[in-house]
Amino acid sequence: MQTLMEEYGIYTQVARSNARVLRIQPPLVISAEEIDRFLGALNMCCMVLDYTYKTVAGVSAKSRMGAHQANRRPVAAPNVPSQVPL
Repeated sequence: MQTLMEEYGIYTQVARSNARVLRIQPPLVISAEEIDRFLGALNMCCMVLDYTYKTVAGVSAKSRMGAHQANRRPVAAPNVPSQVPL
């Protein structure tokens, strides 16, 4: 909701009856262009949220598995040739 307001100037609210419902109050007269603008802005916000969620989930999963360690140094692959013949 904050991104829609700050970046797109679109005011929305969460419905009182259900926090998973986005409440949109358009004026009685709304054009097709305004609807397209809103849907495009909402789509961009959802894509950013999805990317953020997947990134955080991936980092969280790695840290739970112990793969992410602050003092761990990268290990070079043993005996890997720098050029592979074709």
